[in-house]
Amino acid sequence: MISQAVNNWIRVTRANFLPVSIFPYSIGAAFAVRDCPFSILKFLLGVMGGGLVLIAASLLNEYWDHRFGADRIEDGRHPHFGGSKAIQEGIVSPAAVLRAVLICFSLIFITGGVLSIFLGSWMLAVLILAASFIAWAYTAPPLRLIYQGWGEAVIFIAFGPLLVSGGYLLQAGRVTLPLLLLSSSTGFMTTAVLIANEFGDSKADARAGKNNLRSWLGPRRTLLIFRGCLSLSYLIPVAGALAGIFPIYFLWLSVSLPLALRVDILLSRGIGRGGDFELSSARMIFLYNIFMVILIGCIIFL
Repeated sequence: MISQAVNNWIRVTRANFLPVSIFPYSIGAAFAVRDCPFSILKFLLGVMGGGLVLIAASLLNEYWDHRFGADRIEDGRHPHFGGSKAIQEGIVSPAAVLRAVLICFSLIFITGGVLSIFLGSWMLAVLILAASFIAWAYTAPPLRLIYQGWGEAVIFIAFGPLLVSGGYLLQAGRVTLPLLLLSSSTGFMTTAVLIANEFGDSKADARAGKNNLRSWLGPRRTLLIFRGCLSLSYLIPVAGALAGIFPIYFLWLSVSLPLALRVDILLSRGIGRGGDFELSSARMIFLYNIFMVILIGCIIFL
């Protein structure tokens, strides 16, 4: 019984997406190793904080998408997009989801407040508040940023400059320009994941009134934006390595380019056939993980 309840909450919190927060944060922390002593305690506290923010955002997304009719049982359940359907199937109640959100934000503010005071860092406090604001405003009224056409920009900021800077700031106590440049690479890669998922979610998004790139531009032009985000995620670290801003080892990222090409082909086929985007979303998430692991490896081990 207990194990089933745990599995239910893993499902509704979308815990399988936690690497999306852990990887950018870890890149910032790894980059700090070059400039200062590494604190495992600060790192783990940051992982917990970032994970709680992502879980809070996922729970709010589950609740409000249910309220706005974006996630319906008849749409089917998909592992990479479309929500968990846990509320719709009666596995958890909307009220329980909201209580879990309050618990998450309470833990975030307690942990973040203690860390900010202990480290004497107003910048860290600002980052925590900004991350919490984004988690709330992404889906919840009155801002409903994902419904107003700001979803891609918010994801870029949150999983680029915000998380990467947080990982570095906790270790080094400051933020540098090269770090912010590198953070834009992770921001573009995460935005590419979101756009890839928008193709599979297009019908449900249109029904609920979500104004994302796919609904604004149509599939063909959205594919061009996707290609731009994916290209920039590679171009920034590779060009930076060639210019001497980043370690030359960043060129190893190019070994994952065949995976990026495969995702592009799958998306193009899905658009052409007007059909299944399940495989393209799965391959995009796989590419994301490989890209991030290579980047962290280049920073730490080479």
